[in-house]
Amino acid sequence: MRFKYVIYPDRELYPFFMEEIRSVIMNAKVMLEPKKINNEKLFVESNEDISRSILRLASASKAFLLIDDIARIHELLLSGFCSRIGHYIPYTIRFLRFHENVCEARKILREIIQMSPLVRVSLNAPQLELDLLPEGLGVRVPVGRDVALSRDPKYRPYAPPATMSSLLSRLLVNLTGLSPGQTFLDPFCGTGSLALEAADMGLKVICIDINLKAIEAAEMLLHEYYGFKEVNLRVGDARHLQLEDDSIDGIATDPPYGISSSTFGAVLIDLYRDFLLEAYRILRSNSRLVICHTQSVPIGKLAAEIGFDYELMFSMRVHSRLTRFISILRAR
Repeated sequence: MRFKYVIYPDRELYPFFMEEIRSVIMNAKVMLEPKKINNEKLFVESNEDISRSILRLASASKAFLLIDDIARIHELLLSGFCSRIGHYIPYTIRFLRFHENVCEARKILREIIQMSPLVRVSLNAPQLELDLLPEGLGVRVPVGRDVALSRDPKYRPYAPPATMSSLLSRLLVNLTGLSPGQTFLDPFCGTGSLALEAADMGLKVICIDINLKAIEAAEMLLHEYYGFKEVNLRVGDARHLQLEDDSIDGIATDPPYGISSSTFGAVLIDLYRDFLLEAYRILRSNSRLVICHTQSVPIGKLAAEIGFDYELMFSMRVHSRLTRFISILRAR
């Protein structure tokens, strides 16, 4: 069976969209045929169901599984597949944008009910959401924002002012290209935003920060509030990590910039250089390091001196006085 999907990028995170697709979906070891229709959507055809990978995506605003046969709707309902995360009424459907395609939508609804008489329409909590797309009938597939936005800092019991958003945290973790079960490290974890998303995606998470109060807050959030008790939390210095050589599958981190966050007395360039040396030691060969920094930190030069391959760099405007750069390095 072939699975066909249409994935729409989020406008704010659009620059990261194709790289996240490559890191998450194309890294899932399934046969894929991605085709960019235009800047608004991506058509993907696969020999396997990749809906779980799509659920990881932070840079996707929505996604649909294309349906060639109405019988497939019946199969999805029976399997328990749901278009949204959370409560739903079993065996119910809803047509998105029904008013734009009234005649065609009614025709499809009649066909579905004829095949499955128990099916009903629910506008509030449907199991499946359907839409008539230019490519055909689509069933909405959950994406990362459906789970991550509920964990955004404004919904947490505690979050410092500079806490990274849940979507950006999820994106950084995904750019490491890790699969569930692999070991992820954030050595400047703060209160645990990246660790939270990594744990949600099934990674083995190690969360380190030099600030005891930050680790205590991360423990409260990760272990107690969200229930990710398996996350390994510890106080430590990113320049002297108590980890074995070649023991980490991927790192994503947001070190202090020396602006509003403290470097605990370290010279900023030295802090980054010493951390990169440690990261190179503990990373397995061909593993990725995704690191945030400002323009004042010459990550490319430091990476080359240490032995990393410098793969990509993105930039994001935070406010009028700060632009965040996100670099992807790969250990040789």
